[in-house]
Amino acid sequence: MKVMLIHPPVREDDTPNSVPIGLGWITAVLENEGHKVDILDINAWRYKK
Repeated sequence: MKVMLIHPPVREDDTPNSVPIGLGWITAVLENEGHKVDILDINAWRYKK
């Protein structure tokens, strides 16, 4: 099964302060069960380096 997990946007005046680690854990479990998983993190461009 194909699955897409989406991390929705944070308000524009707020800065995201964490990477969605939980989505990574869910992805690992689903992939171990044979599923094809994609993650869409809408806030990725806003994270500080």
